[in-house]
Amino acid sequence: MLEDKFYHQLLKCFNQQKRWINQQTNQIDVLPGQSKFLLCLKEYGPLSPKELGNHCCIDKSTTTTLLNKMEKMNYIEKKTQNQDKRSIQIHLTKRGYEKALQVEKISNESLACVPPDKASYSISLKSIETLETP
Repeated sequence: MLEDKFYHQLLKCFNQQKRWINQQTNQIDVLPGQSKFLLCLKEYGPLSPKELGNHCCIDKSTTTTLLNKMEKMNYIEKKTQNQDKRSIQIHLTKRGYEKALQVEKISNESLACVPPDKASYSISLKSIETLETP
């Protein structure tokens, strides 16, 4: 039965968590997709658009669209690197950092039901994460 399959349960959990996080982040004026970027920039600091997209598993065109919206909302700032106008780094603004803290809190709340032994779940998910696609 499909409902008993691990991948089906994992997919259902992911979709439910994503839906809940989107509902919560919409209330703080963070659009779907932006929360990943905010958390990633908070965690790793300034990144190029390509690095940011790779960290968040988001394609180039979606990355560009999200970054343009986030810049208009004053969550990020694009800075040129070493006088080379083609090389830019994405930085969180003060407002963006504050939003990242709020998103982090929401994300943590969404995982509150996970048992304290998160290490075994993390190891399992990391092994799934490394599966290669053709």
